[in-house]
Amino acid sequence: LYGIYKFAVNNNNCYGFTLNELLKNEKEEAVSPAEIFNIDKQTMKETLIYLSHNYPKYINVHNGVNNITLQNNKEPEDILDLIIEEHRNKRA
Repeated sequence: LYGIYKFAVNNNNCYGFTLNELLKNEKEEAVSPAEIFNIDKQTMKETLIYLSHNYPKYINVHNGVNNITLQNNKEPEDILDLIIEEHRNKRA
């Protein structure tokens, strides 16, 4: 989720994009998590479904996972805060 938000911010704060744009990014300044981790299309779809199901306040997918929408009032740092909070809750 953090990597997807970083992609959005580095993609001129574009918080809506398609699966194909995420997989085959052509903008040099915005590297997608799919490129970083060499994630194939099916795995990316499954990941997006998981994220949208578990974090609907942060990410939504539409049109069979082909369209991805992030909350434009969130930043990558918010995702890090979320991860830290979840980790603390698991330890408690």
